[in-house]
Amino acid sequence: MSAIDQILRQRPAIDMTLATAREYGITNGASRLDVISAFLERLQQNKKLGTAFIKAKQAGIGIFLEVAFEIGSNNVTIDVNASDEEIIKFLVG
Repeated sequence: MSAIDQILRQRPAIDMTLATAREYGITNGASRLDVISAFLERLQQNKKLGTAFIKAKQAGIGIFLEVAFEIGSNNVTIDVNASDEEIIKFLVG
């Protein structure tokens, strides 16, 4: 099966994952789909973490998932290897 065929076959699952990510304010940017999917599980398991992401989204702040904490002009980058508590503290104090 060609790369194009594989992507087209997976597109519905990809679109659903990205739609869920957008509900939490996550922009996929350069993040790999498997990283986004794994992080969505964390958000759904930890209500405080999910609430922190939604609060950032409501403030109009985009969220990137990477391996460092950074603050941009209208976005933040989250270290996916950090603990939930570290991420919550970074986002909302």
